[in-house]
Amino acid sequence: MQDYTLEAEEGRDMMLLDALIQLKEKDPSLSFRRSCREGVCGSDGLNMNGKNGLACITPIRHSTSRARRL
Repeated sequence: MQDYTLEAEEGRDMMLLDALIQLKEKDPSLSFRRSCREGVCGSDGLNMNGKNGLACITPIRHSTSRARRL
Protein backbone atom coordinates (compact mmCIF):
# COMPACT_ATOMS: atom_id res chain seq x y z
CA MET A 1 0.00 0.00 0.00
CA GLN A 2 1.23 3.48 -0.82
CA ASP A 3 0.44 6.82 0.85
CA TYR A 4 -0.28 9.97 -1.15
CA THR A 5 -0.73 13.59 -0.11
CA LEU A 6 -3.14 15.86 -1.96
CA GLU A 7 -3.71 19.59 -1.76
CA ALA A 8 -7.30 20.78 -1.42
CA GLU A 9 -8.50 24.31 -2.11
CA GLU A 10 -9.61 26.18 1.01
CA GLY A 11 -13.36 26.69 1.16
CA ARG A 12 -14.09 24.12 -1.56
CA ASP A 13 -15.64 20.72 -0.93
CA MET A 14 -13.38 18.34 -2.83
CA MET A 15 -15.28 15.36 -4.20
CA LEU A 16 -13.78 11.90 -3.92
CA LEU A 17 -13.61 11.72 -7.73
CA ASP A 18 -11.52 14.92 -7.80
CA ALA A 19 -9.09 13.30 -5.37
CA LEU A 20 -8.91 10.14 -7.51
CA ILE A 21 -8.15 12.23 -10.60
CA GLN A 22 -5.35 14.06 -8.74
CA LEU A 23 -3.96 10.73 -7.56
CA LYS A 24 -4.00 9.37 -11.11
CA GLU A 25 -1.94 12.38 -12.22
CA LYS A 26 0.69 11.37 -9.63
CA ASP A 27 0.44 7.62 -10.30
CA PRO A 28 -0.73 6.67 -13.82
CA SER A 29 -0.93 2.99 -12.81
CA LEU A 30 -4.19 3.73 -10.93
CA SER A 31 -7.39 2.87 -12.73
CA PHE A 32 -11.05 3.78 -12.18
CA ARG A 33 -14.21 4.49 -14.19
CA ARG A 34 -16.04 7.79 -14.53
CA SER A 35 -18.35 9.47 -16.99
CA CYS A 36 -20.92 12.19 -16.27
CA ARG A 37 -19.52 13.65 -12.98
CA GLU A 38 -23.11 14.50 -11.97
CA GLY A 39 -24.28 11.38 -10.11
CA VAL A 40 -26.50 10.21 -12.97
CA CYS A 41 -24.63 7.41 -14.77
CA GLY A 42 -23.28 5.48 -11.76
CA SER A 43 -20.03 4.53 -13.49
CA ASP A 44 -17.92 5.80 -10.56
CA GLY A 45 -19.77 3.76 -7.94
CA LEU A 46 -17.56 2.31 -5.24
CA ASN A 47 -17.52 1.09 -1.67
CA MET A 48 -16.19 3.65 0.81
CA ASN A 49 -15.58 2.39 4.33
CA GLY A 50 -18.31 -0.23 3.96
CA LYS A 51 -20.90 2.04 2.32
CA ASN A 52 -21.76 2.19 -1.37
CA GLY A 53 -21.74 5.56 -3.10
CA LEU A 54 -20.70 7.62 -6.09
CA ALA A 55 -17.26 9.23 -6.06
CA CYS A 56 -18.45 12.22 -8.12
CA ILE A 57 -21.01 13.40 -5.55
CA THR A 58 -19.33 12.31 -2.30
CA PRO A 59 -17.37 15.06 -0.57
CA ILE A 60 -14.15 13.80 0.99
CA ARG A 61 -15.36 15.06 4.37
CA HIS A 62 -18.16 12.43 4.19
CA SER A 63 -15.89 9.56 3.18
CA THR A 64 -13.63 9.65 6.23
CA SER A 65 -13.91 10.41 9.91
CA ARG A 66 -10.22 11.24 10.24
CA ALA A 67 -8.65 14.48 9.07
CA ARG A 68 -8.92 13.96 5.33
CA ARG A 69 -7.14 10.61 5.42
CA LEU A 70 -8.54 8.01 3.05
